Amino acid sequence: MSDTYEPETPLLDRRTAFDDRSRAYPVRPHVGGVTRTTVLHDVPEPLPLNQRTEGACVGFGWSAQLAVGPIHNPTDNVYAQDYYRSAVHVDRAAGRYWAVGASVLAGAQVARRRKVITGYRWAFGIDDVIDTLVVKGPVLLGLNWYDSMYRTRPDGRVRVDGSIVGGHCILATGYIHLHPRWGGSWIEWVNSWGPTYGVDGKGYIRATDLGDLLQQSGEACIADEVQPRRPEPNRRRALPGVTSTGSPA
Repeated sequence: MSDTYEPETPLLDRRTAFDDRSRAYPVRPHVGGVTRTTVLHDVPEPLPLNQRTEGACVGFGWSAQLAVGPIHNPTDNVYAQDYYRSAVHVDRAAGRYWAVGASVLAGAQVARRRKVITGYRWAFGIDDVIDTLVVKGPVLLGLNWYDSMYRTRPDGRVRVDGSIVGGHCILATGYIHLHPRWGGSWIEWVNSWGPTYGVDGKGYIRATDLGDLLQQSGEACIADEVQPRRPEPNRRRALPGVTSTGSPA
C-alpha cells in the first residue's frame, strides 16, 4: 500500500463529553486474570466503512462496533451517517451544542436507545483495552489525532508525531503480543476512511503510543453484548511483516 492517504481528507469531529457516572461501569471486572496472547478479531464486510469528508466518525465507529459481535447489526455508509445524526441529537438534547461532531458517549446512548445493546462499559487505560481485546472483543476508541496519523507506513504502522489536528473515533480490532519483525506489542484498528487507509483500511499502533493517547483525554468503550465471533488465526499469518508461515518477512 502507499504511505500516503489519497482520498479527500475527512473532518476530525470526535468531541469529548465525559460523565463521572461512567466510573461505575468499568470493563475490568469482566476481563481480569487474562493471559495475554495475540488475538485478531474478525473484521466482517462491509468494513472498512468510508465517511469520506464527513466529520461523522462517531456514527461510523459505533456502526463498526455493532457489526463485529453477536449482534451482527447490519450496517453500511448510509446507516452510519444516520447513526451520526442520532448521536448529534443526543448531544444537543444534553446541552452539548457543537457545530459539527458528536461524542463517543452519545454514540453509546444511541445504541442503547435503539435497543441493539443493553448497556456499555468503559476501559480506563491501555491495560484495560488490551485485556478487553484479548478476552472480550473489539473496543471503540476516542482519541486525539496527530497530523502524522493521517497516513501510515506502507506496512500499516502508525506514527504519532506532529501537531494535534482534531479528535477521531476508531475501532480497535486486535492485539499483537509480540510482533516477530517490529518488536513490542501493537494494537490493530480498522478506520472509517475506506480501504486505501493503511493496509485494507487497517492500521497498527504501538501499544505504548495508544496508552499515551488514552491519557490525553482519550476514551475506550465496548458494548456489553459485543463478543468476538471468533478470533481469526489465519490473520496472524497475514500480518504485515510476517510471511504466510508466520515467520518474519
